[in-house]
Amino acid sequence: MSMTAESERLRKNQLLQESEERFRMMVESLIDYAMYMLDPQGNIASWNAGAARIYGYQSEEIEGQHLSRLYPRLEAEQGKVARELEVAASAGRFESDGWRVRKDGTTFWANVIVTAVHDRRGRLLGFTKVTRDLTERRQTEMELIAAKAAAERASQAKSEFLATMSHELRTPLNSLLILSRLLADNVGENLSPKQVEYAKTIHSSGMDLLSIINDILDLARIESGAHTALNLAMEHFASLTSYVERTFRQIAENRKLRFEITLDAGLPPALFTDGQRLQQIVKNLLSNAFKFTREGGVSLRIAQAHSGWTAGHDRLDASKRVVAIAVSDTGIGIPADKRDIIFEPFQQADGSTSREYGGTGLGLSISRALTRLLGGDLVVSSRVGEGSTFTLYLPLITEAAGSADSPARIAAQVTPRGAPGR
Repeated sequence: MSMTAESERLRKNQLLQESEERFRMMVESLIDYAMYMLDPQGNIASWNAGAARIYGYQSEEIEGQHLSRLYPRLEAEQGKVARELEVAASAGRFESDGWRVRKDGTTFWANVIVTAVHDRRGRLLGFTKVTRDLTERRQTEMELIAAKAAAERASQAKSEFLATMSHELRTPLNSLLILSRLLADNVGENLSPKQVEYAKTIHSSGMDLLSIINDILDLARIESGAHTALNLAMEHFASLTSYVERTFRQIAENRKLRFEITLDAGLPPALFTDGQRLQQIVKNLLSNAFKFTREGGVSLRIAQAHSGWTAGHDRLDASKRVVAIAVSDTGIGIPADKRDIIFEPFQQADGSTSREYGGTGLGLSISRALTRLLGGDLVVSSRVGEGSTFTLYLPLITEAAGSADSPARIAAQVTPRGAPGR
């Protein structure tokens, strides 16, 4: 061998030794990770500063000891350590989370990665093991789980309380409504006009209160998950528009507002859905539109849609046809930063809104939850001072059975919740 070749060999060996020394110093200096070597039998062969900090053992105390010393006694006795090393030896790597034991006997939650080390011939030389203390993270996760469970229990208790109270309130209220209606009718003609007017006021106020109680009861059922039953049938669009005409035409005339109902001629005659729930949603949207509109008008338009719903909605597909039921008004409008909270229970766009216009802020929350139950989406567009448009998108299903996307199948996969109230 020439002097030049020998010098090159010595230089490479020197560089390799320096590289190995730098790597050793780096491993030993890491304090956030326990990094150590095992021989093929699982005995500890090396121990870095991070391992000493996490486990509490100094290298001279632990080197030569078996890895099982760092595991809970029961797990070690059940052969968990041997199984992990077997998996690492055959697969090349093994990762798990579990409890580990410090020198003082305390336990901590750890993430552990075991990597098998082989020579060029494939012979097992041992294992490298990296351990990270995840106790704080696990504690945080457990606290979050406990807090979530407590919140769900509180929500369930609240929903049950609201449902019970709503039932208890409706019973005496129904008697009040019946009696006030009888007084207002004045069949015996024994009441003065003023007394009849008082009776009508009592009945009207009672009906308003009943509507609020019904909304609260609906919300309680939805949030508790009990509001899942659907009465599916073919709902004719003409029946829906007729219901809207009967319910809102007189309101529009009394308030001197334009009221237009448009039904796209290209639509099929009917939709397979829950007609009662569909009417409830449309009624809520129109009630809001009339409530917040003092000049101009309100419109209802039903047409086929090809876009507009929330991107990625897993129940709406333009290729399978979608119907859009849009309620527009020329009312006060909704600020951009309030368009999400109006779908939260008991929320309105402005705190002064409930004082000026009335309402509990439940209508939109209930409407969106029912929309999701029907497999659809409810979105809003609005400009302050110009008005709003709420659009209900539903799968345009025209067969009562057999469709993979029918509401019956959709409902079986949907768990309604209190959706994120004008």
